[in-house]
Amino acid sequence: MIIRIVKDDNGADLIFKVADTKQGNDMDTIIMEKTVHLSDRDWKTFSGSFNKSGFRDMNNQVLELGFDGAQWILEVATPAGYNVVCRRSPDKGEYYDLCLLMIHLSGYRFKKSEIY
Repeated sequence: MIIRIVKDDNGADLIFKVADTKQGNDMDTIIMEKTVHLSDRDWKTFSGSFNKSGFRDMNNQVLELGFDGAQWILEVATPAGYNVVCRRSPDKGEYYDLCLLMIHLSGYRFKKSEIY
């Protein structure tokens, strides 16, 4: 799953893509793609959650051991700079909540068991 939010003078758009990964880690086959224009309210919700998360002060990567799971990667590029944060299968906290909010804003429906 890939989610991108682009903000410009015309507002904010969320671009959502799902790749077919059943054959391994090959992300070449996109099976779903859509763009959602975020309302002012949704943008304010996302922006507030982003600021609350402390993303700008997070360590890029922390040592997380495990044999299964998914990498949750969030990159942010602004005129003020660039930051990327990577976590293996988070299950709580501000980063987790921020990433779930992005999925929710996409309109994608999923079962709790599908999140890892």
